[in-house]
Amino acid sequence: MAAKSNFDNPTPEIVQREIEALLAHLADSWARGDAKAYGELFCEEAQYVEAPGRRVRGRAAIAQSHQRSFDTFFKHTRIASGPPASDKLRQTLS
Repeated sequence: MAAKSNFDNPTPEIVQREIEALLAHLADSWARGDAKAYGELFCEEAQYVEAPGRRVRGRAAIAQSHQRSFDTFFKHTRIASGPPASDKLRQTLS
């Protein structure tokens, strides 16, 4: 019998850690201007809607689109993530 992974029946804590790790990897890839690493976080069939509204289809196209951005107007920029707004609201109302 194969050992169960954390994803067979993930707890909310495991899901939260995995989401945080994904967001950290996205932010790190962005900060380094590494579109290949950024794009690898998307599945082959992913669709990404850029800020102007253009839809980009596929992992390679997403990476290519981001490399153009990283090489020009997003050069030396960073992205950050934090708790969802609903978490902040829930804490405020408690």
